Amino acid sequence: MASNLRAERDRFLKLFDRLASSMTQMVELMPAERREAVPIENPSMRFGDRRLRVTAKNLFIHTIVAEHCWARDLSCCEDRAVVALPRDAALTQRLSSDDYLNMAQSIHSNNIESFTGLSEDQTEKNVSFNGSDWTVMGLLWGIYSHRAFHLGNIDIYVRQFGTEPADFF
Repeated sequence: MASNLRAERDRFLKLFDRLASSMTQMVELMPAERREAVPIENPSMRFGDRRLRVTAKNLFIHTIVAEHCWARDLSCCEDRAVVALPRDAALTQRLSSDDYLNMAQSIHSNNIESFTGLSEDQTEKNVSFNGSDWTVMGLLWGIYSHRAFHLGNIDIYVRQFGTEPADFF
């Protein structure tokens, strides 16, 4: 059983790293001035009450901050822990600079290192996040899905702004 968890974690790491790389490429393909534009302005162009202006740059920063928070929290949580919504205003502010792509790569590398360091016992722990119960390993796949969802959002932006998206596959 334990080697299966290790194999699953390793599969997650490989796919997650590739997904993150694809998102970075997608954002890099966009002209810099388009990264902070919204192709369609209407009341539904928001995600909850936390992000009122949904731009490619904001989505990109949101994923990096969320993953940083999850990597930090999952690496040391107890069994049956409640994992908080990922918020880090200071990190979000730092990533708002012009160097956010380079900073994001460094943070992503640290996140990968943290996820790599998860023991088999840690990945088996049960946690609650946003009203749902997960194992830590299950939440890692949820994190992957979160990144994939926002990669899809950015893909649409890239296309709406007339740029050919990066080839994920």
